[in-house]
Amino acid sequence: MKSLLRVLLYLRPHRALAIATLVCAAGATAMELVPPWVIKIIIDDVIQAKQTSLLPWVIGLLVGAHVLKNVFASLRIRLNNQLEQTVVHDLRRHIFSALQHLSITYFENRSTGEIMSRVTNDTEHVERIFIDGLEGMLTASLTLLGITGLLFMLNWKLAVLSLLPIPLLALSASWFTSRVHGYYRETRQSAAELNGYLQDALSGIRETMGFGRQGHEQARFDRLSQAYSEKNLKAMVLWSIYSPGMILVAALGTVLILWYGAGEVMEGRLTLGELVLFLSYLAMFYVPINQ
Repeated sequence: MKSLLRVLLYLRPHRALAIATLVCAAGATAMELVPPWVIKIIIDDVIQAKQTSLLPWVIGLLVGAHVLKNVFASLRIRLNNQLEQTVVHDLRRHIFSALQHLSITYFENRSTGEIMSRVTNDTEHVERIFIDGLEGMLTASLTLLGITGLLFMLNWKLAVLSLLPIPLLALSASWFTSRVHGYYRETRQSAAELNGYLQDALSGIRETMGFGRQGHEQARFDRLSQAYSEKNLKAMVLWSIYSPGMILVAALGTVLILWYGAGEVMEGRLTLGELVLFLSYLAMFYVPINQ
């Protein structure tokens, strides 16, 4: 939380750009909710009720929603990238400024490559985790709130059923996050050590060749590279368990809704278009939870 608050301080000078990015993200999210509703109208009012005069209008609405969604998405990507690079630039400047005021002991106890890795690689990690993550979290929250409201408006019984897998998904996400953070911390440390060694090895390549120590240096590099690969693999193995598990839980939730919803349609308490609409929103509902 402290790290997030510190990154938010870097966003303060760029509030207008951050707000514009979020507005575009909200616009794209809102437009994404329109096509399933249009498909529901086509099924219930155009196909089943045979109101063919509505077809050109709903098709136009569908095309318009897709166009607006992609316009908002394009603006969001452009503004978000501009915001990311601006914040990362500020962060690099502050890190370099801080480095110039540290004691000589700090530099004596660390390799040049490791320090360079902190200035370059770690700031890129901040960009991906906090800037992209913050925007993704806010967009996901808007999506969840909007879809939840629509689900309850359509059919509260189906909406309650659709929420049953949420506690399991939330617990799984919490478990995964707590485990993977440690793995990625180890990975970044290993990357810094590898970069540090590589910097020193290349700087002293003449001495290495002069004393015939290529085999020794190759063994050191292989050991550090192998350690880096193994730490990356730990995170990937965890992801290979977590991601399919989340998808399976979401799929079972969809099957439950389809089973109950089909009965509602046959009893006349729900139209076919409403069931299709509900399933479409439900698929969209699980995406931000998985993210």
